[in-house]
Amino acid sequence: IKKSKKCTFSRFIMALGIKYVGSESADLLANFSEDIKKLQKLTTEELINIEGIGDIAADSIVEYFEDQNNLDEIEKLLSLGVSPQKPKETKKDHLFFSKIFVLTGSLENFTRDEAKKLIKERGGKTSSSVSKNTDYVLVGSEPGSKFEKAKKLGIKTLTEEEFSAML
Repeated sequence: IKKSKKCTFSRFIMALGIKYVGSESADLLANFSEDIKKLQKLTTEELINIEGIGDIAADSIVEYFEDQNNLDEIEKLLSLGVSPQKPKETKKDHLFFSKIFVLTGSLENFTRDEAKKLIKERGGKTSSSVSKNTDYVLVGSEPGSKFEKAKKLGIKTLTEEEFSAML
């Protein structure tokens, strides 16, 4: 039971069950706000400015934290010893640091989760959609519209081999 009280901040956010907040969004929120008190105070505008958080999710997050029942539940969890841990410090000198990656197509050497984990461990971020803020698109076989959008926006695309070499 003691072990289960310690969890990553990202996992804690996921466990809250906020509508439209999946694991990627929870990771983004955890990296941006670092603690629950700061997260509770973010405005819709601030949330939308986090790469990877859209309008609908931002509204849902604000709505969630405006509900006193949800705030009471969070306080209860914290008072019972649930202790969300801040994300690990990442190497700020790594090539991936603060870079935003989007994955498209089927990867052969990694699962998507493995690739995302490797990116995050090196200080990078992942997003589910390509935008002007995207730095790299990792392209597997049979890529979809994300690849086309990346080419159109002039965003650097990487093969799995190029990605592996950057690790």
